[in-house]
Amino acid sequence: MLGCYRTRRLIASYLYGELDQAQRRRLEAHLDRCPRCAKETASRRETLRLIDSVPDPVDYPDRFEELLPAMVRGRIELGDARQPFARPIWAPFPFRQAAVSFCTLLLGVLIGSSAMIFGGLRSPHYAKLARDSRQLEAVVAAIESEHVLDQLGALKVQLAAEGNTSLFARLSAVENVLLGAMTLNDEEQQALYLARTADRDVAANNFTDASRTYERLLETYPQSDFAPNARQMVAFLAKEKLADYPQAVRQYEAVLAEAELGETVERTERAQFNLAETCLEMGEYGNAAEAYWVLLENYPQGAHAVKAGLRLSDLYFDHMRDFDAAREMYRQLASSYADAIDEMGARRKVETRLAMLDESARYGFKPLSLLLESNKERGGEAFARYEKIIHLYPKTVLAKLALDKMTAIEYYGPGYAPDLPVDRLSDEQRIETLRKVIARCSRKDAAAFAHMAIGDIFRDQVKDVRLARREYQLVLDSYPESLRASEAQSRINRLTLAAAT
Repeated sequence: MLGCYRTRRLIASYLYGELDQAQRRRLEAHLDRCPRCAKETASRRETLRLIDSVPDPVDYPDRFEELLPAMVRGRIELGDARQPFARPIWAPFPFRQAAVSFCTLLLGVLIGSSAMIFGGLRSPHYAKLARDSRQLEAVVAAIESEHVLDQLGALKVQLAAEGNTSLFARLSAVENVLLGAMTLNDEEQQALYLARTADRDVAANNFTDASRTYERLLETYPQSDFAPNARQMVAFLAKEKLADYPQAVRQYEAVLAEAELGETVERTERAQFNLAETCLEMGEYGNAAEAYWVLLENYPQGAHAVKAGLRLSDLYFDHMRDFDAAREMYRQLASSYADAIDEMGARRKVETRLAMLDESARYGFKPLSLLLESNKERGGEAFARYEKIIHLYPKTVLAKLALDKMTAIEYYGPGYAPDLPVDRLSDEQRIETLRKVIARCSRKDAAAFAHMAIGDIFRDQVKDVRLARREYQLVLDSYPESLRASEAQSRINRLTLAAAT
């Protein structure tokens, strides 16, 4: 008759069909009368099913690949140094050791060992790692203390946002295997079941059902280890898939309220940024600005700091019309985060708006207000407003921007969006369109400005000095009283001097 200790040592072999007929009968007889061992066997069978369900090969997002190798190596070295003879707590349970070994295999792939095979207990790599108890202990310590599951949760949100349901499902499978290394009580098992059900709904694009299941997990098991990721998914689904912004705000605020109770810095910063983004989408500009400021004050070097700074600057500029605040924010971005905004492709926008604000500040921001109001108009009214800006503020970058807007109206049509760029036009297209702008202008100074722009294109892009001189001379002949006449004469003089030398 088998006892519990001997039974548990044979469970792994039993599940793999490696026991002879007599051993199997004795073990099954013990399981029939021992609920504890029967439950252990069922749990290990489920873990084995999860192992077998993981795709091979597994594709990992870049951030996941960057995070784990150094972290795991560090934990292994720490374990070797501090506990050279430590016996892991799962040592009496071979299958649990096997589950952790499989987790080590997953992490080993990330470290770069492509030779490892997802072959289960029979893999020689698997058996070797199973014997290295210190390494296994380090992996579990890494999973628990380095918030790997939290990182997985953040990546799942990212993948769901990108619509990558295939990789979302694979990452959920990896997460399940990692969880196989943990010791979960009955309540955690129930929470895990709900989390898996909701994940499957997300992968199937059943977002309403997924949100309800995540919410059920939060209501029933609020203290579960799976609750934080569930709350993150509820907030994401509410904001991005279901347009339930009040629900998203409630969930992000709940994450922030729990920050002092052990939430990770990454999760808290992410929640703060998403809270601000949700308020912005709701049109609650004051609340959005406050939320962005809290993030910048608490996480000035965080992953979302630069993006929050850009959002806040644009919020002041576009919606709140607090030009002094916008000017200061853009200046800080240009001076303190130059490389970051360059990588984000925002340098040109920041520098252009800063120049606009600096020049407009001399006029009490009146030209900037006029420009932004003009952007709301369409067709003839907008064209006339932009002409007025050139007339009133001829020596500013705003005048050049107004001419670009007039060019866009003429090229794209009266119903164009104000932000459609004109720098995508070829030199020929732009010159042709500017001539149409000139024919339409009701103000001579605006027409002269357009002629100067054509001359600059001939001089700087086309490299045709003769045509450039002709355009500048046309300004002198046709608009001698214009402020542009002196500029035209100056450019002609420089071209003449350059030709003589």
